[in-house]
Amino acid sequence: MGVLERLNEYIAYKGYTMKAFEESVGMSNGALGTTIKNGLGVRSDKLENILSVHPDLSAEWLLRGVGSMIKGEGKLSELESRIAQMSGSKEII
Repeated sequence: MGVLERLNEYIAYKGYTMKAFEESVGMSNGALGTTIKNGLGVRSDKLENILSVHPDLSAEWLLRGVGSMIKGEGKLSELESRIAQMSGSKEII
C-alpha cells in the first residue's frame, strides 16, 4: 500500500468526504481526489500541510506504512501489557 492508499484510508477513517478533506487542507476542489484516482504523486508541501492540519495522522505511517495510522494509538495497551507482566496477571482491573 502506498502513500495515496494510506491517505485515502485515513480520510475514510475520519469520515470525511473528499471535498471536505480537501477544504480542510486548503486544496482546490477535486485536486486530491483526482490525484488519488489517477495514482499521481502528492507534492511534499501538500503532505506537510496535511500533516500539520491533521496532527493525529502519523507521518511515519503515512509515508512509510510503519506503525499506527493515528499517533499514540496502541500505546495504552502496550502499557497495560507491561503492567500485567510485572504483576504476574494477564488482566488489568
